[in-house]
Amino acid sequence: MSKEILIEFYDHENLENVISLEENRYAQVVFLYFADAPEPVQADKDLLRHFIRKRCNIPTEFRPIHESSITGVCAAFDEILRGRSGVIDMTGGAELFSAAAGYYVAQGKDVILQQYDIRRNGLVFRHGGEEKPVSPLLSLSVKEAVELQGAVVMSSHPYDSHDEEMEAQILALWRAVKDQPRYWNAFCSLPGFSRTFSGNRFEKCVASQKDSEAYRIIMQRLHRLGIVRAEQAHVVKGRKYRSFQLNVPKQTLMLHRKGGNLLEMYCALAASRSGCFDDCHVSVEVDWDSEIIKSAPDTRNEIDVMVTAGYVPVLISCKNTRIENEYLYEIMVMAKHYGGRYARPAIVSSVESMPNVRLRAEEMGIVLIENVQAMSLDEFTDCFRRHFSCK
Repeated sequence: MSKEILIEFYDHENLENVISLEENRYAQVVFLYFADAPEPVQADKDLLRHFIRKRCNIPTEFRPIHESSITGVCAAFDEILRGRSGVIDMTGGAELFSAAAGYYVAQGKDVILQQYDIRRNGLVFRHGGEEKPVSPLLSLSVKEAVELQGAVVMSSHPYDSHDEEMEAQILALWRAVKDQPRYWNAFCSLPGFSRTFSGNRFEKCVASQKDSEAYRIIMQRLHRLGIVRAEQAHVVKGRKYRSFQLNVPKQTLMLHRKGGNLLEMYCALAASRSGCFDDCHVSVEVDWDSEIIKSAPDTRNEIDVMVTAGYVPVLISCKNTRIENEYLYEIMVMAKHYGGRYARPAIVSSVESMPNVRLRAEEMGIVLIENVQAMSLDEFTDCFRRHFSCK
């Protein structure tokens, strides 16, 4: 059985360009666009070609439609197919293209029409061909979702839901310090360093009364967990230091290096448990335009947690503090740039927000999960299930 030709109307939102692609189903994909409209720029064509070749290993072609009419679109269909079997995908694209596709089928042409719902990751309808709908690719990875927007993931920490040791450490540390987000942030931010020699040793500079208070309160919690060893006090060049060794698995040390890491990993744990998402990464460093510049400043951002639900990327900002309006605009800009039109922005906060911020977030379509410190893990997990469609 010969493979079909897939015909798409090129859209600036790449998720609409790729959702219908299935490995080993099509011989070729042809993107059409109207000649009297701005032509897709070469960089966008190259990006799409590269993605489709890497993901599906099929050739890609871009063709102009020279007459912006139903007749002109149908002529383009005839020229591409030339009697071969084909599929016309109407996900996104121009109304004229969809109208022409309907007219083309009404003329008795032997083609399949189909349209996908990206948010639901499934077919809206399919006309012609087999009765059984053909499913789309199961999902995008976090890296693929970013690449489709013309950016690139420089580094990230994939969350491993099967790492029981990491999960145990996340839960133990979260329960120990969750009610002290301010002191936990301050403790992790104390200047110092960490090193490894026959164990995992940290040094913290305690320069003020405020630093001393944060150190004392958090160390009490860590001692209760039984993970602190060999705590010492010493002075270096007139500066007071506290050093200690953490008796924890090496791969869990990241939880102690930066204040936000713990909430990010706890968020990833709840998101993974929800069953809503296909891929989950923490501390995702992304380059704005995928052009890596070493000799000049390069625009990069860090996404605290990024997940994908089918084809829909979700970008999550984690805050160990009260949410301000500026945080809403920050995550909205990042979601649009790194996730595209269908991306969903979200903010997870350990404390409760002000009513005006909550209202503004709702107006902007930003998911807020607040006061996480007062929730059980099951309650936190259920928040993801309520806000996002689960499989």
